[in-house]
Amino acid sequence: IDLPAPRIRAALQRLGFEASPARGGLRVTVPSWRSDVMIEPDLVEEVARFIGYDEIPSRLQIEPVEILPRRDDSIREVREALLGLGFNETMPLGFTSGEELARLRFEPPAVRVTNPLSQDQELLPPTLLPGLLRVAAWNRARQVERVAIFEIGTRFLPAQSPSLLQEIPTVAAVWSGPLPNGGAPDVLWIKGVVSAALARAGVSSWNAAPVEFGGPGRGGAIEIGGKSAGVFGELSRDGAAAWGLEGPLVVLEVSLAEILAARAPVQYVPAS
Repeated sequence: IDLPAPRIRAALQRLGFEASPARGGLRVTVPSWRSDVMIEPDLVEEVARFIGYDEIPSRLQIEPVEILPRRDDSIREVREALLGLGFNETMPLGFTSGEELARLRFEPPAVRVTNPLSQDQELLPPTLLPGLLRVAAWNRARQVERVAIFEIGTRFLPAQSPSLLQEIPTVAAVWSGPLPNGGAPDVLWIKGVVSAALARAGVSSWNAAPVEFGGPGRGGAIEIGGKSAGVFGELSRDGAAAWGLEGPLVVLEVSLAEILAARAPVQYVPAS
């Protein structure tokens, strides 16, 4: 709406403002009792209120809307997928040790804590699996037949600068013990869990590349959009025994950042 300058000036003056012509507009002095008027849009609102909102024509603004997926959406979908498959969410202690990483044959460097509370808490976790395996071992040692747990947390890797960290939002899961149908989880079963979780989060395709982890077991690297995003697999008897666990043991870990990057944006189509 376009209003002539004299009408705007008259409206402001009636409201107690001082308004005088200036180059390209008006110079306005706000009265001392109007501390709520601080910026130009506040003056626009005052003028609109004075002349009456009914004089402002209504106009339906139609623009194409594209809603990008949020990180919280990915987290919720992955969480619900794992809960639906029989996993329970847990929050293990957020530190690990060099000895635990050695059991997993974890190669990337880890970030050392300057003043650790104990030797087994000397590193920030570059992977969430040690904490989950600790919880699984504790429960199985207390006659829990089946431990199916996952964590949504952050793993840490060194950055180029010694004073910086790479903080990677990640989901990891461990299943120790028989399946509800009495069968044994294996590499194909945990691969199906990965597919279900990624599909629920909106990732339509991913690839599995050969990889070894945690000793001589069967597993694969998770690749999303051509980028390495995590691992999944089945630990061997020796690999499970290193954590004090017996029987079938499968694990997965995948970066939530790569899931979010691969999700297709949600687009709404106008009703016909």
